[in-house]
Amino acid sequence: MPELTQEHRRAICFREAARAVIHALGGAQVYRVAVAPTGSTSWRYQPRKGRDVVDVLGVCEASDVPSVTMHVQWDAAAERFVGDREGFERLAEQARNVVVKGQPPVSQSENLEAWRRLVRAHVCSKLAGSVAASIYPQGALAVEAAKAEFKHDQDVADGLSQLLTPGELEHLMRMTDEALRTPSVWGRVTALAEALERDGDIADQLYDYLPEPLKGWPAGPSAAHEVASVSEEA
Repeated sequence: MPELTQEHRRAICFREAARAVIHALGGAQVYRVAVAPTGSTSWRYQPRKGRDVVDVLGVCEASDVPSVTMHVQWDAAAERFVGDREGFERLAEQARNVVVKGQPPVSQSENLEAWRRLVRAHVCSKLAGSVAASIYPQGALAVEAAKAEFKHDQDVADGLSQLLTPGELEHLMRMTDEALRTPSVWGRVTALAEALERDGDIADQLYDYLPEPLKGWPAGPSAAHEVASVSEEA
């Protein structure tokens, strides 16, 4: 890796803080955020599960959902991430047919929407870094060195969005932007980013910085439109 400058590190701190806050809003459990020290040319991170992660600059470790990520793969020929929507929906239907004691069965549409909301939350978390960079005053986080990380996150978000109905990526970009521009939410992002910049690794006190989950967030385009229509009428 190129030597990590203070400006680049600050951009990564805001990326990981924004991802953590968005994960929390979507109902995921966030375990740890960490960033490489200034001046680093290599860094190793040991996650809760699996092998060490190398050649990264920062990490937001949230509850993983392999049932989602397993359906997105890199397509070398197309030079993009591609989502297997049919496989994802097939797995969702198989999960619905598993009888859980004490829980009433759900309809096919309710089940699929619950799975799609999970995907939306992960898309929003991937978009959070680049959105945070655009919100930060004077665009000071849009340092040249951070563009590659933000671009990769956007590419992954594109692949994940292919598990949803067409056109949802733009909708989720707007939802992420609206959420992070909410003063109370942005305040949490800023506080967590500054603590991460200072300490480099936060786990035990992480929940002091994270918001409570928003029920049903992020909703699909039709549900979001209905909510907006009700608000306008009120």
